Amino acid sequence: MKSFAHLSLHTEYSIIDSVVRIDRLAERCKARKIFAVALTDLTNLFACWQFQHKLRAKGVKPIFGTDVRVLDGAKNQDRLLLLAMDQDGLRNLYKLMTIAYTKYEVHGCITMQQLTSLADGLIALSGGIQGKVGRLVANSDIKGAAQAAIELSQIFSSRFYLELSRTGWDQEEAYIAHAVDLAQEHRIPLVATNDVRFVEQSDYSAHETRYCVAHKQRIGNGTHEKYCSEQQYLRSLKEMSDLFKDLPDALENANEIAKRCTVEIPSGRYLPQFRTERKGTPEELIDEIAHERLNVLFETDDVVTKQISDREVYVKRLQRELEVIKQMGFAGYFLIVGDIVSWAKQQKIPVGPGRGSGAASLVAYVLGIVDIDPIKYELMFERLLNPERVSLPDFDIDFCMNRRNEVIEYVTNLYGRASVAQIVSFNTFGSKVAVKDAARALGKPRGLAEKIAQLIPIRGVQPIPIAEAIAEVSELGTMVRSDPDVETIVRKGMEVEGLVRNRGKHAGGVVIAPDDLDQYVPIYTETSESESVTQLDKKDVEELGLVKFDFLGLKTMTVIATALESINSERKRQKQDPLSPMALPMDDPKVFESLHEGETTGIFQLESIGMRQKVKDLNPTDLEDLIALLALFRPGPLDTGVTDRYIRRKNKLEDVKYLHPIHEKVLSKTFGLMVYQEDVMNLARELAGFSMGEADKLRSAMGKKNEAEMLELQPKFIEGCVQNDVRKSVALEIYEDMRKFARYAFNRAHTVGYAIVAYQTAYLKYYYPAEFLAALASCESERDTIKLFMDEAKRLDVKIVPPSVNESEWNFVGHKDKITVGFAAVRGIAREEAQRIVDARSTGAFTSLFDLCERSDFHRRNRNLLVSLIHAGALDCIEEQKPISTKRAEFLAQVNTATHAVEQRAEREKQKLGDLFGASDEGGNNVPVPDVEPIALRKLLFDEGKTLGFYVSGHPIEEYRPELQKLCSHHNLTTIDKVSPDQTRTVAGMVKDARVSETRSGKKVTRVQVEDEHGSKELSLFAENAMTRDLPKAGEIVVAYFSVKVERKTKDKRIQTTKIATISKIRNENHATVEIDMQDQNEKSDLVRVLLDTLRAWRANECSVRVNCAIDGGSTQLELSPEWNVCATPELMDELKNQFGSDSVRVAYYHDL
Repeated sequence: MKSFAHLSLHTEYSIIDSVVRIDRLAERCKARKIFAVALTDLTNLFACWQFQHKLRAKGVKPIFGTDVRVLDGAKNQDRLLLLAMDQDGLRNLYKLMTIAYTKYEVHGCITMQQLTSLADGLIALSGGIQGKVGRLVANSDIKGAAQAAIELSQIFSSRFYLELSRTGWDQEEAYIAHAVDLAQEHRIPLVATNDVRFVEQSDYSAHETRYCVAHKQRIGNGTHEKYCSEQQYLRSLKEMSDLFKDLPDALENANEIAKRCTVEIPSGRYLPQFRTERKGTPEELIDEIAHERLNVLFETDDVVTKQISDREVYVKRLQRELEVIKQMGFAGYFLIVGDIVSWAKQQKIPVGPGRGSGAASLVAYVLGIVDIDPIKYELMFERLLNPERVSLPDFDIDFCMNRRNEVIEYVTNLYGRASVAQIVSFNTFGSKVAVKDAARALGKPRGLAEKIAQLIPIRGVQPIPIAEAIAEVSELGTMVRSDPDVETIVRKGMEVEGLVRNRGKHAGGVVIAPDDLDQYVPIYTETSESESVTQLDKKDVEELGLVKFDFLGLKTMTVIATALESINSERKRQKQDPLSPMALPMDDPKVFESLHEGETTGIFQLESIGMRQKVKDLNPTDLEDLIALLALFRPGPLDTGVTDRYIRRKNKLEDVKYLHPIHEKVLSKTFGLMVYQEDVMNLARELAGFSMGEADKLRSAMGKKNEAEMLELQPKFIEGCVQNDVRKSVALEIYEDMRKFARYAFNRAHTVGYAIVAYQTAYLKYYYPAEFLAALASCESERDTIKLFMDEAKRLDVKIVPPSVNESEWNFVGHKDKITVGFAAVRGIAREEAQRIVDARSTGAFTSLFDLCERSDFHRRNRNLLVSLIHAGALDCIEEQKPISTKRAEFLAQVNTATHAVEQRAEREKQKLGDLFGASDEGGNNVPVPDVEPIALRKLLFDEGKTLGFYVSGHPIEEYRPELQKLCSHHNLTTIDKVSPDQTRTVAGMVKDARVSETRSGKKVTRVQVEDEHGSKELSLFAENAMTRDLPKAGEIVVAYFSVKVERKTKDKRIQTTKIATISKIRNENHATVEIDMQDQNEKSDLVRVLLDTLRAWRANECSVRVNCAIDGGSTQLELSPEWNVCATPELMDELKNQFGSDSVRVAYYHDL
């Protein structure tokens, strides 16, 4: 034998057991004279397309198969390997994989009946010791094993083989002996495999890590089950020959099978047929419909006032686009997308204005696919379709996230459930996840794993690889070298890093096939309840030739729709016309001024810290400024300084220079800078006379760094420029600028769509802040983000009202200058429970806790829910005259009594009996009000904040404000960047989080997230000021010493923090005085004893204690001796306030600060 074919191999796409990466597999197959290898992943074909291309690229023959589980009775799931011998076999393999996840008795399994009906074109391997024959042999049922082998042989005729492996398992040799006898007796051929799970034998450790992570087992403690042996690697021809020298036919048969399996996964263009009642071909229909819609547009829109020459521009553009669409065979695609979007709009499902290259099409505009006029915004159709660069069109359609499923259901019903599916995605082990998973599998402390993960930097949006992190972060490198546990975690993490970790679903991709989808790709479902997805991912589906439609659920669409629903409800009451997103005035100077002020919280695409600063620097005055900024706020332009140059030129802080009059003509709107991909195309067209198709081809070559194509096009560009009276040196300079810029250039059509949405959100926020911020909060699940929106509402003088059982809905509700918190914000309440409250109050407002419990059917099992509602302030609307500290205390004390009374009444109603004491129902809702102490403000706010995630009734720092007035020079965290520069100031806040990290240079940095009643801020202490131990804890009040620094070149402001100290430390450092008022002289001795007992536990040589005593109608001050000095912690102050009353205890400063 000169070569060998491996016919049983799992790749990483089996998810649970293999660490075989296809690229590495192809390399090793070529090196080890393995001429063919079969893909037999566990009941899936996820990797089949890339397997085909990557193996063929290395000269290795790919064979397509799968490792299936066949049901035998109620308990047995027997292994069987199926290999596609020809195209019929591949189609049947697709169908069997689809059946295993859509028409199954057990999810992921098939039946013998299903297998029999789809056996044509398939070769079957018995599955070795895990197959039915192997199971029966192991059970000493030799007759049964023979019968099973005969049955499979009859189903597959000459295409069934008894599979043999020698991978170190005890039962293998006994099975092989019986398999050889069966083969001889029943003339069934044998085949040798190695059941491969890893490429090199040394990769067993990585397999073990991967297996234990997937199965939540422990590595290396001897208790985890062993699924594979160390022998299940990609053995070479020599190793397999040595292993099966006694059974040479089994080796030869592996090669013979490989020769029999000659299959290619075909690619093409598989467009679905447009479904309509209108007669005609797609090409005829798109002509008719597009011209009809254009006429309607001119008749009904304000553009009716356009000059006739403008109309001709639109007609000519439409005709040109239609010719290209029909020529390239995409008429049906446009009609399908147009129909789907039109249906969604008819159902009042919010749809975005358009984004991506699809927004550059006039045909898409008149069909209603997008709401962006490409002529008005100077967008180029060639970015979407170009006959000289053949590719599928790509429309990204944004729908309301809550109603996207309705759109998919419409498509599914229209084109048939068998022809429509969403698209699978694969999540890999990123470096941080790999470290955490490895530590868990090793049984190492979670805190240690978190510490390692936190030291791995983020680059862009992804954490960098573990190896790079060790090299770049000195603290991590030191930990790896000095701590064996860290070294083991990191090593194990690197073993799985980059492997497929689990399956997911593409955010928006939907595939529609011309007929049943499993003719082209198998289907997968995660569970019996989940939607169907293709077994190929987005990239593979597109390369295969299936048409992908991107139906994305965009939260911002939901936010805008929710806000407008509230706004238009009020406008209707005021007899005003409703607002529509695309009808908003796009040039409102007040809106742009608000952006210049940095008021971008909640504004689509503009709310990050970095973007907020750039918006302020830019001072946008029209939509073009936003369009440009969205294109420029990305790593390429930011890193090269183009973004800042644009800002300076826009604000006339830098001269604009043009290399040629044509250069000025093309780039005058962008101040001589290339900002969009279309700039490259326009320069090529205007300077060098390129056609739009050629210009797009040049843009694509530059963007993809295709050096060969760029070299091919450069002489034509230079020659064209020279013919247009552009000097060769200037042409070369412009070409080089284009080449550099095109690598990070952005699609103008995409940024136009996003800029429009950004402006819409800014408009709604400026004119309707309550409705807009309530909509944002309603569409958000992260509690920290909801708090951010509530802080912003307070900053804008919008009143926040706590949830109310008599007023709240599930969502937040904004109206005029007020936001009522929704039940969704209350921790521990389900939507169904909230709806019971809403339904019950339809007959009238609740008047007591008992009334709420009775009408909403809340019993003792709902106790936690009721406690959460009380803590959140949802019952403050009852007995409004009482202070909330009293009400909430009383309600909490009544919960058990009220729920028990409701249960009793329900039982009496059920049995039609009085209670045990013969009481009537009259007065049954008068649950006695217990005599309880009011809840301390600090405790009340703590419970409220914990329940809601933010504070409504006040903020814990407010208790400290009298003291902080003297300690701090600034009293609003959100405005500290507005103070005069280079002056040390102080500001206070409550700690949310504190952590220590490292800069890239290895220096320590302490980051403390603090908040006050106005908002929150992250303060950083660098280098010598950093705190590496005794970090402030969450909930502690701290005082920060800071100054504002202004960067000389950019004028950017930054906060420089030099010290952060807890309130206790500040009190001690400044020798504050704790003052206590004693009013009750009748119990003076008792009060003194209580005072001394309280102080005794906190004595320290820090803060003095002063007692203000009431004597004979007057008062006197007694200062305790220094031996009674204390450390004035918040805990001590709480104890004193509990003993003497909140108003009778304070901290005073009698020394200069």
